[in-house]
Amino acid sequence: MRINPRRAALFSLFIVVALGVRLVYLFQAAESPVTTLVILDSAAYQDRAEEIVRGGLLPTEVFRMSPAYPYLLALVYWVSDGVNTNAARAFQALLGAIGCGLTFLLGARLLGERAGIIAGVLFLFCGPLVFTEGLLLAESSLAFVHLLFLIAVVSAMRKRSIGLALWAGLLLGLAALLRGNVLLYLVPIVLLSVIHIVHSKLQRKGSKASYTGGATSNTPGGAPHTGRHCPAGIPARVGLSVLLGAVLPVLVTTALNYHAEGDIVLLSSNAGFNFYIGNHDKASGTFDKIAGHDESRGYDTIRDLDGRDFARRITGKSLSPSEASMFWFKATIANARERWGQFTLKMLKKVLLFFSSSEMPQIYSFSAARDEAPILKLLPITLAMLTPLGLLGLGLLFRMGSVHRLLALLGASYIISIALFFIVGRYRICILPLFIIFSAAAIDWLLGLLRTREWRRFAVAVAVLAALACIPFLPLAPDIPSTIHKRFAQAPSLVD
Repeated sequence: MRINPRRAALFSLFIVVALGVRLVYLFQAAESPVTTLVILDSAAYQDRAEEIVRGGLLPTEVFRMSPAYPYLLALVYWVSDGVNTNAARAFQALLGAIGCGLTFLLGARLLGERAGIIAGVLFLFCGPLVFTEGLLLAESSLAFVHLLFLIAVVSAMRKRSIGLALWAGLLLGLAALLRGNVLLYLVPIVLLSVIHIVHSKLQRKGSKASYTGGATSNTPGGAPHTGRHCPAGIPARVGLSVLLGAVLPVLVTTALNYHAEGDIVLLSSNAGFNFYIGNHDKASGTFDKIAGHDESRGYDTIRDLDGRDFARRITGKSLSPSEASMFWFKATIANARERWGQFTLKMLKKVLLFFSSSEMPQIYSFSAARDEAPILKLLPITLAMLTPLGLLGLGLLFRMGSVHRLLALLGASYIISIALFFIVGRYRICILPLFIIFSAAAIDWLLGLLRTREWRRFAVAVAVLAALACIPFLPLAPDIPSTIHKRFAQAPSLVD
């Protein structure tokens, strides 16, 4: 494969600068509660990672949260010869720095080098990415694996390679082991594969008609168009290979869950409880504490993150993890049937809430971290700032070829997959690199309009951007501070 020296140099430059920014952040936040506290979700991951380091490779219960992240933490601890959270954060910073270079490469391959540079710069100045990479949470690793998947699936589609498609599927499956909602990506992939099959059949029928009936629907040069290079959809063998690759990591996790408790759970057992949190009668659309599910009622908030113990107490039955998860699903669906209008409006609200300028913290506070680490104040790019350009770019990509259209559909699918449950700030981290690509596409297109002096189209685009810019500032997000409690920290700005 031929390497473009200029592109390789830019790729390396973005990685070096991005790593420097992240190391400065880790240094400035070294004494901050944000980087020294390990609580709630982080504590659960940490405890499991320590078990793995001590030799407990196989789980003793069904995974309650991300199956893969504790193993990734354990690997870092094993390499660093002990439980070293600083090593884990430095490793995640390295992944983030490489992610900056990968975002540049993906933008350059899809839209040209200028758009790639724009994407790399936007990534470089994105504060929430730097902040999240300093936390012991799955999101930073997910963002990196997600980027690898995007690059692999784009390459697989362009080269129509089954091997690359299998690799893309494996990466998607690994991403699902970090956050299961990305499995919704299989819907547009399968849909575009079906479209390609139908389109190819129609093309073949058209070709036969041109032979028998003398029609002139031939390609230049007189050769009939067979659909082999048809831009519609995804080649079926590519889509099927992605699907097969994605299933393999899920099957491994399912087998581990069955080995632990004899219960069939695909990934983790928290889906039903999270669905209830985001869609019950009084749900705000972001994370809400459920009445009665707290330490004063005897629940270990670090252990019962999937609500299985809570469901057992409510029902008075010895529910398995899958039965407990199904209990919460059924309770939510029953309520939705009675109040389907309210349920639909809540879903729409959560789609809009996804783009909110509100921080929507669940555990750690980005705004508090900016006070602790001044470099974050020099990184102004957030999802709210990217929203108008990103949505415009999503629309632009949807109108391009099948590769671009797939990325647009994946972006929309991710938003829906989070809105099905509840919205918190860190759940949006994974989509930031893709939205940066969308934003780069929009900026590059607008610069093209200026260069060609298409003033009317430029004015319409600016009006559209102005309308889209209102979305992040809709008064939808409740004022819910981060859940860092007094017994964990004495920093008033971080206390619930």
